Amino acid sequence: MPAIASLKALSLANTPDDRRNLVLAITRAFEAVEQEPNDEENALFCDVVGGILDQLTEGVRAELSDHLATAERTPSDLAYKLASDPSIAVARPILENSSKLTDDQLVEIAANRDEDHRLAIARRATVSEAVTDVLVERSGREVLRAISANRGAAFSESGVGRLLERGGEDETVQKNLIARSRDDAGMAGKIRAALTEGLQAKLGTFVDQLPAEEVDHAVEVAQQAFMAEKGIARRARMERNLLLEEINAANASIDSVMAQLARERRLADIGWIAAKVLQIPVQVGHGALTAPTADAAVIVCRAVGMSEEVFALIARLRGRELDGPDADAEAEEFRQLSLMEANRAIRLLKMR
Repeated sequence: MPAIASLKALSLANTPDDRRNLVLAITRAFEAVEQEPNDEENALFCDVVGGILDQLTEGVRAELSDHLATAERTPSDLAYKLASDPSIAVARPILENSSKLTDDQLVEIAANRDEDHRLAIARRATVSEAVTDVLVERSGREVLRAISANRGAAFSESGVGRLLERGGEDETVQKNLIARSRDDAGMAGKIRAALTEGLQAKLGTFVDQLPAEEVDHAVEVAQQAFMAEKGIARRARMERNLLLEEINAANASIDSVMAQLARERRLADIGWIAAKVLQIPVQVGHGALTAPTADAAVIVCRAVGMSEEVFALIARLRGRELDGPDADAEAEEFRQLSLMEANRAIRLLKMR
């Protein structure tokens, strides 16, 4: 990654503006390369950015954190440093959104930072039992409300007990737990197991609002069906990744893969494959294929090298799935667009 290596000299910059420009420039260079950075390149990125991080203003650190929070290439060490920042404006984006933090790191931050940091952790899409154990032990009312409302948070039996002991009398916490117990048999069971005689007396009518135990079986059956659907979706994603590998290895053509996905009515996966091949954001590829207007779909499919016959399959699928687009009109628009014009549009998109 020569672009990043050449920026290392900028770490001697002295003014706040110079340092801000350095961080933004090196981050853009790091993300601009087409191939996944190797360990040495990751270390170099951390070395330059991490070395100057403490010299940046809070506003610039927050800007960097917001930019890196959802980026797939953010190095774990840098994510942890930003998440540990004393300023919640800097730490919040990473704590709430980054997948690069480990449970051990989240436990350490929850144990040693303040309530704002714990609140950001409580709002993550998923929170493990080890992390919720710390949150319910150390947090105040706002965090207890947030973590009890988070359906992606897992709780140990002891964690549920501490939540009830420390926040069970709060009306919002009670409502959150009752709502979750009605469609989460495991959570309902943990709540019952945690209800000592003292807690039952303390929490009063909350106990009476829990779903009857005979309801748990029906809830469990529904959960099993949901997990089965998740398994199907996971297998579909794995298959999608394998299809992309086949294309990249020249073992399968764009037409054969896209025709298969069209027959299987997997419009979103067609957009995903196209985005990966064209090296454009996945959301752009997905949006192009699922938009009711044809322009973006035509450009993406032509640029990826699709034949008219296969695009006709996709146009018909779009007509069925999106309830409206005219397949024949889309096919005609595809025929009139040249590969050169489509590639030019994709290049302009990448330059934005």
